[in-house]
Amino acid sequence: PPQPTRPLRALVAEDNQVNQLFIQTMLKKAGHSVAIAANGIEALEAVQQDPYDVVLMDMQMPVMDGLMAARRIRALPAPHSEIPILALTANAMSKQRQECLDAGMNDFLSKPVSPAKLFAVMAKVPAASPASGMADESADESASSQASGGDATDAKIIPIFDEVRLAELRASIPTESLGAMLAQIPDEGVKQINQIKRAIAEGDLESARRAAHALAGMASNFAALKLASFAREIETNSPTETAIEAHVPGLENALQQTTEYLERRS
Repeated sequence: PPQPTRPLRALVAEDNQVNQLFIQTMLKKAGHSVAIAANGIEALEAVQQDPYDVVLMDMQMPVMDGLMAARRIRALPAPHSEIPILALTANAMSKQRQECLDAGMNDFLSKPVSPAKLFAVMAKVPAASPASGMADESADESASSQASGGDATDAKIIPIFDEVRLAELRASIPTESLGAMLAQIPDEGVKQINQIKRAIAEGDLESARRAAHALAGMASNFAALKLASFAREIETNSPTETAIEAHVPGLENALQQTTEYLERRS
């Protein structure tokens, strides 16, 4: 894949620890240095303290989301305000693309993050300018990822893992590192499912959706199609707590199948 002409100092703003490790590992293997911010406030503080070349900004984070963080960065004095910002988003359709542009972002990467797309966008960083427009291929990738994580009602047709994408990950991430990250999926799945259950019990629809979003993003990055599909169904297609609760058994079953798949291949 295309590479930047020089190593870059990247700040990754992402609250999920597994996703942090995933992106950090890919960037470091490509020769870049990486720092992590767990939310928008930390990202805003970090760009004022150190001279980064680029920020990879997740859209949905606690404390301060990616859009607000981008706006706050653009309001800083130069040169802090001029740092290229790449959005990490699970929904790169036209409305959210415009929101990213309006917030001053340069480009975006749709989840699941593809190594090839990541490096192609990173290659444009040295010449990037604020609100330069977003690549059509990223929107195409988003559409395909939305399709793979869409209606989960017929679970029989959804593979547990996308073997083609797994092969791409194996080519981009050292075997030991990838194995360690995949091994975290079961525990992260249990954590987020428990959060969904607590939110349902408390009548907190938004918290349940946020937990489902975190699980869907992590599963998508690691090609766990079935798990991602059920989590995405809760995030995007469950208007009530009752509807979410109805999807939980399927989500738990998808996690069990994913865990068994990983155990068979460990």
